[in-house]
Amino acid sequence: NIPELDGLLKGPSRVELSARRDQTGTELRRLTLTATSLSATAQGRIASTGADLTADLAFADLSVMGVRYGGALAGKARLTGTLTEGNATLDATGTGLRVGQAEADKLLSGQSNVALELALKDGAVQVQRAEVSNAQLRASATGALTAGVQTLDITARLANLGLILPEFPGPLTVEGKVSQQAAGTEMRLVGKGPGGIDAVLSGRLASDFASGDLSLKGKAQAALANAFIGSRSVQGGVGFDLRMNGPLALSSLSGAVNLAEGRLSYPALTFALQGIAARADLGGGRMVLDATLPVTSGGSIALAGSVGLTAPFAGDLTVGLRSVTL
Repeated sequence: NIPELDGLLKGPSRVELSARRDQTGTELRRLTLTATSLSATAQGRIASTGADLTADLAFADLSVMGVRYGGALAGKARLTGTLTEGNATLDATGTGLRVGQAEADKLLSGQSNVALELALKDGAVQVQRAEVSNAQLRASATGALTAGVQTLDITARLANLGLILPEFPGPLTVEGKVSQQAAGTEMRLVGKGPGGIDAVLSGRLASDFASGDLSLKGKAQAALANAFIGSRSVQGGVGFDLRMNGPLALSSLSGAVNLAEGRLSYPALTFALQGIAARADLGGGRMVLDATLPVTSGGSIALAGSVGLTAPFAGDLTVGLRSVTL
């Protein structure tokens, strides 16, 4: 039971098939599927030596999938060759797409185009080209398959991060390389953008994506978090040097995060915390915290101790007040 699929197929559906079979193979004259908001057609030829099939898909109104969704999507696909040596392409266009998440919906507004080219070689799937583009976002990947290793060169550019974080207008870019083989996936991705974003993600993921050895190093402005913390406001420079080695869980996370010249404010309070210096060291499923938080109305607060990163989040924290005036 998949609600989104049930929505697409809700109401009467109709399937029509016209085909011809002879000693050379099967000619698919026409296969048609129509439903409330879905229409699809396919035609082509299938033989032991290979196939040449084309299909057209059109989703006139994606809101039938649920209240979160919206827009229209249409595309054309083609498959040639065999499942061991063949090629597949997809070109699709979406208009006014919505997925029920405010930031994602902003990125999907207007017309979005998708292009995908795949090669089938010795039963393995090779991504030759993948592109997603609209007025806000352009992302592409070009690939090659050599000696069982699939390599992808990735480039992505968000024209204006201010669409999501109004305080930080300007382009955000991600570039790098991903290599996939039987033993797992290796990657090195570099992200740069407004808000002082300068970060590198590198390392390896296991073939089942359940574990890995990944590092994330870089810096950014703490204010990037303001879009997600309501009316509170945080500022300051953040540096991080983190590693996740083992299962993809907080218990495998180690490293350090630093906040310098930080500021934390909340409209309901008559004071703020300004000039914050804080360091968090992570390891063994715990975070060790050491922070000094000067109070704008006078005095300072010292915070030290540790807290667990997983439930029940057991902690041992000491809070010290020095000449604090509220």
